[in-house]
Parts: sequence; C-alpha cells; structure tokens
Amino acid sequence: HQKMSDELFWNLKLQESVVKLGKKKGLNISSYDPIIRNIDDANDPRTNWSVGKKFAKKGGYAIELHFDAYGKYGVGSGLIPPFFETPNKIDESIAKKFGRFPILFRGGLGAPRRQIRILEIGKLEGSLERNLRNLKTRQRTLKFLSNAIVQALLDGINRSALSNPMLDEVD
Repeated sequence: HQKMSDELFWNLKLQESVVKLGKKKGLNISSYDPIIRNIDDANDPRTNWSVGKKFAKKGGYAIELHFDAYGKYGVGSGLIPPFFETPNKIDESIAKKFGRFPILFRGGLGAPRRQIRILEIGKLEGSLERNLRNLKTRQRTLKFLSNAIVQALLDGINRSALSNPMLDEVD
C-alpha cells in the first residue's frame, strides 16, 4: 500500500495477531482501524485517538501497539502510560515484560494525553525487521510477539499485587 509506512503495516499485522490470540485465550479484546490513512485533525471522531479516548472514558483499557522508530530516533521497547491515571496491574505487567517509559516521554504524547497507553514493541530494524520481512519467519515472529503481549495482559489481569506499586523519582 503506497500510503502506508512500514511501521503502520507491521503495527496492523501485530494488532490483528494479538486480537486473534487474545480472543482464543478468553480476553474481551477488540481493535480499531479507521482505514483512512491520513486524518489531519487529531480530534476527528474517526481517529484512533478519538475512539480510544471514548473507550478509555467508559473504563476500557486502550492501548496502541507500535514498533519504535528507526535509527537515532528510536529508543526501544516499553510502555508509555496514560496521563492522569495511576498505573494498574496490567500496566505493571506489560512494563515488566517490555520495559517502561516515563509518563512525560517526549514532553507527553497525544495518545497518553487521551488516556491511551502506547506499547513500543522494539526498534523496527535489525533482526526484528529481518524476521518480520522473511516469509519463512514472519508468522513465527508475529506469534512470538503476540504471545508476549497477550501473556502480559493475562498476567496483569490475574495478579493480586503490583510488582512496583511506588513510582520512581523520575516518574
């Protein structure tokens, strides 16, 4: 698709895989894709942010899956938490598996300002990118990542206590 970035392509492939596996494992999980690839108004009701904000406001756990940026602009994997909300058991479980970013990462991103978490999977380069692009390893790689995400969700739902209930000084 000419108007789709590599990152968005893999984000959507992973999203599909996570939802499919999550449903198999008993999670009440769904996804949203506006299909439109360029919506200039961040507050347009069709954007991920608008739909996610509405879902979170109703008590849903809204999360965007991303592959981190290339090269010097990428940082790596981790959970970027939402503003105005104490990290919950699911957040802690995901952060334990993937790492975490401070709430004000890059000055505060649009999704967390709308109570949507962002899970950066990892930098889309090196062996990760090769394994996604290789037809022989693509499905295995997506399955591996999906399993890690779904298991972190399940672990967070089923845990009775947070692994780190206190925020670090820098959070």
